Amino acid sequence: METGEEYFELRGVQVVGTARCVEDPAGVLEIGRGVAAVTTGMTADALAEYTAHTARKRVGFVVEPLRVISWDHRRLARPG
Repeated sequence: METGEEYFELRGVQVVGTARCVEDPAGVLEIGRGVAAVTTGMTADALAEYTAHTARKRVGFVVEPLRVISWDHRRLARPG
């Protein structure tokens, strides 16, 4: 994943690992609660009804990382 428009704004992360598909409803619900809390900034408890509803229609993936690479061009010295 990467973000930024200009070269000196670019930052990102790459995760290399083994992915495992999670299909059991309890596992999908657990993943959904974590993702919803991070993406909305709300607590998992506040999103319980929403995640319970959406988890029924989804599968999840868990990545066991072997290597993580990150970069942040905002730390580079700008020419000039």
